[in-house]
Amino acid sequence: ERMTGDLMQDLRYVLRSLAKAPGFTAIVLLTLALGIGANTAIFTVLNAVLLRPLPFPDSDRLVAIRETFGPGLDPIEGSVAGPNVVDWRTRSHSFSGMLAFRASSRALIGDGEPEQVFTAMVSADFFRTLGVPPALGRGFAAGEDQGVGTVAVLSDGLWRSRYGADPSVIGRTITLSGQPYTVIGVAPPGFTYPGNAVAWLPMEYGLGRSAQRSSHSYDVVGRLAPGVTLEAAQADLSAVARALEKEYPVENGGRGSRAVPLAADTVKAARPVLLLLGGAALFVLLIACANVANLFLARAAVRQRELAVRSALGAGRWRLARQVLVEGVLLSLAGGLIGLLLASWGVDLLVALRPRGIPRLDEIGVDHATLGFAILVSVVVGVGFALFPALTLSQGDPADAFRGEGRGVTGARSGGRFRAALVVVQVSLALVLLAGAALLVVTVRRLALIDPGFDPRGAYTFEFTIPPGKYPDRARHDQYLTRVVDAVSQVGGTRAAGATFYLPLGNGQVNGDYTVAGAPPAAPGKEQYANFRMVTGDYFGALSIPLRRGRLLTPDDRAGAPHVAVVNEALARKAWPNQDPIGQRLTFGDGQDDPDWMEVVGVIADVKSSGLTVVEGPEIYVPFAQITADLWTVFAPLPVSVVIRSDDNLAAVGGAVRAAIRSVDPDQPVTGPTPAGELVAGAVARQRFGMLLLLAFGGLALLLAAVGVYGVMAYAVSQRTRELGIRLALGARPGTVRALVLGQGMVLAGLGIGLGLVGALVLGRLLVGMLYGVQPADPRVLAAVAALLATASVLACLVPAVRATRVNPVDALRSE
Repeated sequence: ERMTGDLMQDLRYVLRSLAKAPGFTAIVLLTLALGIGANTAIFTVLNAVLLRPLPFPDSDRLVAIRETFGPGLDPIEGSVAGPNVVDWRTRSHSFSGMLAFRASSRALIGDGEPEQVFTAMVSADFFRTLGVPPALGRGFAAGEDQGVGTVAVLSDGLWRSRYGADPSVIGRTITLSGQPYTVIGVAPPGFTYPGNAVAWLPMEYGLGRSAQRSSHSYDVVGRLAPGVTLEAAQADLSAVARALEKEYPVENGGRGSRAVPLAADTVKAARPVLLLLGGAALFVLLIACANVANLFLARAAVRQRELAVRSALGAGRWRLARQVLVEGVLLSLAGGLIGLLLASWGVDLLVALRPRGIPRLDEIGVDHATLGFAILVSVVVGVGFALFPALTLSQGDPADAFRGEGRGVTGARSGGRFRAALVVVQVSLALVLLAGAALLVVTVRRLALIDPGFDPRGAYTFEFTIPPGKYPDRARHDQYLTRVVDAVSQVGGTRAAGATFYLPLGNGQVNGDYTVAGAPPAAPGKEQYANFRMVTGDYFGALSIPLRRGRLLTPDDRAGAPHVAVVNEALARKAWPNQDPIGQRLTFGDGQDDPDWMEVVGVIADVKSSGLTVVEGPEIYVPFAQITADLWTVFAPLPVSVVIRSDDNLAAVGGAVRAAIRSVDPDQPVTGPTPAGELVAGAVARQRFGMLLLLAFGGLALLLAAVGVYGVMAYAVSQRTRELGIRLALGARPGTVRALVLGQGMVLAGLGIGLGLVGALVLGRLLVGMLYGVQPADPRVLAAVAALLATASVLACLVPAVRATRVNPVDALRSE
């Protein structure tokens, strides 16, 4: 009880003391709120994306399984062929369940406006393997993924938004892309895996590409059986892959398998940038703590006489030190609460921006873990920055303060050295953050200068899925696509219009092996691979892709005409070095079983398809009307991307194109328009996201560091009032006094800049994977950042330096 009473008394005293120093209180609260708020916001993101388990029971037992192919110790990972999924499931003994899925886009028609929705075709054991039973109705039964699918499970969001959360939706028939499905279940709230799926349909094993071992188009997730380790499961899968390679040398030659934890696989692309931002936020917090610690040291020094009086009245050293700790923790908790509010706003803004490449965005939000983190950080920070002043008070004799100014500050020398060290740390951390931000700024600028191989200016994209139920055969399907492209071409202001199935720098690719006429068949595992692009209309003109040789595809390249192809420069160099590619022939596949030979009629510029920094690989463009029946079954269900080049603005193009497509089919939902420039912007989204946040943190760090330098120098000038007064009385020039103060401040800044440059070199090496066109130790970048810190330090020292020359020598000597 006595301890509680003493603490309450200390608390009341601290509150009165802080009320008498509103300026000090406000600066400390603002500094702590910025530091703690930045860290709390980043922790919220890290917790949701990296730390929190996936929203599945025993999610640590789930693994992503992929096929591997290509030479070397680090083969390429890719999707899995349907028959291989079946063999993995039946032959391996390490999994209690193994699901497969393929994302797709479908047109939802009826019960409202036509809508393009994201769906997933899944195997029958999808919900069981994930351990997520539907909240209403049932999941898929065994065998429902064989043959044509007729049932569907809806997401909770679609059930509520489209069907008013009506329980009688079970048993109801809905239409997706012209095909009827009977609703058998509704998923639990929040469940949208994979991606943002709003409906799940059966896989349709045995039909189309699901029956082709050469068609690798499925993602696979397995649940490890009890007691089975990841290593044992990998060995089991590798044995199955080797057996399949022997049984199917053509389709499975050189193909293996790889299993990785599903959680790590989900966030692998976002992990580096998020960890970088976590470190940046920590640096900001350390700088904020250093600033507040300096303020506390200065405040403790100013209050020496007050503390001496309290000591003379019987307050022990521990009691005095404890009050400093109580003051620190109280301020830190208050700053933490303000920081929590700032973090909440920051997280909401981040989620609203929906940065590309950051998974699990919908799971990000302030929760109990965020609140606990903010409180913990606040307490630790409060104790941390108040600890040195408290120790100083507990070790010195406050009564010394009565013995005269200049000798009465307890631990003056040690306190001064500690404050100087804190400033050095602040400046060095600020330089590290600014150097990282500067490197990313240069990277984003250099990426923006890369030629993507097409001109996005004035180009717009739309996406839709042709309903297979409405256009079930090739003749009607192809006719409908042609009519849509023709209708779009007639829109006013349109200079060119065409269509393809995956846009460059978009969200997918279709690739496979190819064979050049006259070349010997490739050995299994040694095939040449290229991206396949099926186009119609004036696709090349719509994206303004330059023609290098020959001609482009024309409307005359229709079904029944001689089969032709256009290739990119990368394929021409690889397939026919030092030869004219025009007139050469190639085919998809190994060229053995009734190959479809195509004559090369044109060579176009290389287009950046997989990424701006990825070396262009071979690409083959063919008219959609001329592809073989088996390839048609691969491409027909894919979303169609229409591209137009127009003189009109975004709003005018959007309404006109949607009207043109609806004139062909009133029930056709369309997604778009989207400026083609978004394709390029998306390719640098990861670097731009990291750059913007590092710039924000770096700017905040620069401000706090400058405030820290100013505070230390202002306090140093106040402590040297008598000395400076004597110097001026003895005839010292004001410029000499200013140089003295500036020199003292710049020595601290110089030490900080030197240490910061070392830290910047370390950070640059960690950023290598995100940099382009700039070296981690680029001298121009480091020099610019160092100059910026030096300038900020000079400005921070200038006010105290000028104030030092205004000391009245008479007043300075009278104070003695």
